[in-house]
Amino acid sequence: LLENLKILKKDISSLSILNSQFKEDLDFSKKYPLKIYSALEIYKLTLKILKSYKSKLFSCSVQLRMLDLLDEENKKTSEKKIKEFKYDKLGFRINEEAFERFLRQFVTNTKRHAGFEVERKKENKFIVRFDFDELNLNIIIMNNGKPFAEDMTKEKFIQHGVTSNSKEGKGDGGEIINEISNYFQFNDWSFDMNNDDKFPVKFKFPLYLEHIE
Repeated sequence: LLENLKILKKDISSLSILNSQFKEDLDFSKKYPLKIYSALEIYKLTLKILKSYKSKLFSCSVQLRMLDLLDEENKKTSEKKIKEFKYDKLGFRINEEAFERFLRQFVTNTKRHAGFEVERKKENKFIVRFDFDELNLNIIIMNNGKPFAEDMTKEKFIQHGVTSNSKEGKGDGGEIINEISNYFQFNDWSFDMNNDDKFPVKFKFPLYLEHIE
């Protein structure tokens, strides 16, 4: 019994050290000073990050949309149109390294939990979409893989240690996404679940764009 107590004490001590290291890792202000980037720069950064990710399971892409111009003649928005509406002079504050970590967390979660099969790679999609609406921008992140469990909530998603696949993950992905979102002041982020949709889970990050001097 005494030996078992010693082992338990050692395990608890190890878990405390790991938790402390994890919390320290989430103190982003020390590691990732913020800088303002234009919406166009962040779009290009997103392209660069996703282009660097090679997967045998799915394709990655970035889309632009201007919500007040969505019609039959403008299903997609070009970089030229973004510049025309001065989105190269409007932006928000991020840290490039932390933003890459943020996006890669979604890519990693997709790889682990979307249930994609290699044989269907051409159909398997991971998409980041920029929806512009005057001074508002919604960053939508989605894939067309497996839906969340019906009882999934934001509170469960961000809870440390919660995972839908214990063989593939440690259950810290949602917590990291939430911490970086809060650091970037994407505080009101949410996700929509609709199992009848081609993309059953859509993460939505609404932000207000600042004028860049």
